[in-house]
Amino acid sequence: MHGVTNTIIHDGGRSWIPIALLLAVPLVTAYPAAASTLRAPGFTWGEIRYPSSEQPIERDNLLIEGALDQGLDVAKLSERTRVNLFGRLNYKADTEELDYNNKLAIGAGVRLLHQVTDSAVVGAGLRYEVDHRFRSGQNLDGVTLFLNGFASWQLNCRLCSEGSVLNGRPLPGLIWAELRSPASHDPTENDDVLLEGAMEQGIDWMAIGDRGALNTFVHLGLKADTQGLDYYRSVTGGLGIKLKLAAGRNGLVQIGAKYTADHRWETGATEHLASIFLNWSTSWDALIRRQDLPR
Repeated sequence: MHGVTNTIIHDGGRSWIPIALLLAVPLVTAYPAAASTLRAPGFTWGEIRYPSSEQPIERDNLLIEGALDQGLDVAKLSERTRVNLFGRLNYKADTEELDYNNKLAIGAGVRLLHQVTDSAVVGAGLRYEVDHRFRSGQNLDGVTLFLNGFASWQLNCRLCSEGSVLNGRPLPGLIWAELRSPASHDPTENDDVLLEGAMEQGIDWMAIGDRGALNTFVHLGLKADTQGLDYYRSVTGGLGIKLKLAAGRNGLVQIGAKYTADHRWETGATEHLASIFLNWSTSWDALIRRQDLPR
């Protein structure tokens, strides 16, 4: 997988395009006949946080980041499995003007989406993207192979006694993960495979209005790579409090504060941070329904 990916990238990241177009022609041709059963799923998410990370260089940094993804199903392989063409936009901007935090990445690709359950989906595919860094003026481009997934849940404390503080309270949670190669299109990471992901488990303590909740949560994040880069080998733990507001069928707005500890096992350094955040996410024509929304 590495050899193929790197050959494509070293050729300028464009030699794959004619092959991809040829593969897409029969899929697009088949789309009208199956249009009534196919979908155009999309999603967006974003976050504003301060400080931007646990690292000392970013302790006075305000960051906004997010993504917009729009897909189009071109083939339905089964009731739960589809071939999807997609376009994607990622953005980042900060107040410290760090080059890696001021960029716009635009890409397109093809993926296989499989709905595991009503609240879990996995995807595998490839995308070509151009990553423009505003401060340095660099344009990094290439093909990324990926395998990713997302799931959410709403638990009930079945073992809680009737008088327990958790009895009857919603216990929302989520998990996401991605394996990709290369880790990024920076030349130093062309041979790197990255696994990253996070899990969150919360407790909705109090309903706020019709579809809001006061929530406390614990968070666990993980990064691991094959090249041994310190910033890609870390585990992050944290806890926080937030106000959750459901927006539509699959949307969520959250504002809160959290404490995190980030441990990098290559150097053994651990950084601690208290931060505040505002984030949002929503999806449309979605394959799955999020279960962690306030009820």
